[in-house]
Amino acid sequence: YQAIFKFRKDKQWEGDILKYSLDDDGSISTSPPGSANFKLQKALLQARLESDTPYEDGGRSIWTVGNDPDCGGLLTKPSNNNNFIKVNTDQLEQFLFNCEEQPGDNAMMLVRFVRGADIHNEDSLGGEGWQRPRIGLLGDTFHSEMVFVGPPRAGYSSDVTGFGKSESYFRYVNGYGLFSEANQSRRPQLYVGANDGMLHAFDEDLNERWAFVPPSVLPKLREMLGVVGLSAGDGKSNSVFNVDGPIAVKDIYIHATKEWKTVLVGGLGYGGKSYYVLDITDPDDPQHMFTISNNDANKTVNYWAADGTKTSYPYLSAPEHIDYQKLGDTWSRPSIMLLPYQSTDGKIKQRWTMVFG
Repeated sequence: YQAIFKFRKDKQWEGDILKYSLDDDGSISTSPPGSANFKLQKALLQARLESDTPYEDGGRSIWTVGNDPDCGGLLTKPSNNNNFIKVNTDQLEQFLFNCEEQPGDNAMMLVRFVRGADIHNEDSLGGEGWQRPRIGLLGDTFHSEMVFVGPPRAGYSSDVTGFGKSESYFRYVNGYGLFSEANQSRRPQLYVGANDGMLHAFDEDLNERWAFVPPSVLPKLREMLGVVGLSAGDGKSNSVFNVDGPIAVKDIYIHATKEWKTVLVGGLGYGGKSYYVLDITDPDDPQHMFTISNNDANKTVNYWAADGTKTSYPYLSAPEHIDYQKLGDTWSRPSIMLLPYQSTDGKIKQRWTMVFG
């Protein structure tokens, strides 16, 4: 698999994921590679882009979460992973434009653009731009790297070495074996960020199963809107950094619910001072766990809960456990590791922790 992108002057850059077959000796086959962008183009042309058809019905599933106490607009993830759609424009407008009502069709245009519509008349194709997909449906994957996630395969052992604090022994005593066995048939999936503002999830055949817009990215999407062209081929959109950072995946044990989960942590890189966290235990039913960001312009720390509810804290009153006022651009790939802590009963215990620069 290879992530590529093409520079386009005065337009959002075109991205793609290619899949090459390997010959028996390990060399790359001479057969043409598969293309994620081509597959998405074909699907949207057949499913009618304007209908907002989800993946399971032959279209495209894009989802996010949000609930801003200042302006409302609760939006949770549906079972088909597809709520970034035109019927939710009024709710999405609150998040996309920081609670400011927009004139005309600005919000609707942005929703259509993110889903892949050629609303700017950028490409010299026939038909109505609201219904016609752009030539480049995927944004550029510039710095984010693909991560392949298959069935759980971490080691676990009853052998107590040292002080019995190894990850292997921790997994053993907390029942990781049962979690691993229960998920051995889990469908493998590729995850990668792109500057179209989404984390993309592809199956092994490069079908985009779903795409996620982190809540901290929602107000940045409007920067992609440019000038609508009067005729085919002369519109202009903007290429900006959005979901441009590293991805880390780990099987971790949640003490509160006494269960294992496969967790994905993603950064924005040049896109901003934010990390988002998803539960991807079920590749077809991802769940938002939380998102954090540092808005150093307004001197606030923002936290989005699992359902997307946003809480903003001024620097001087940010709770200690989410005081991220010194968080810079999230280039650092988190290491998810076991660290000791002293519990309220005075015992030394362990918990999974994100460690990053």
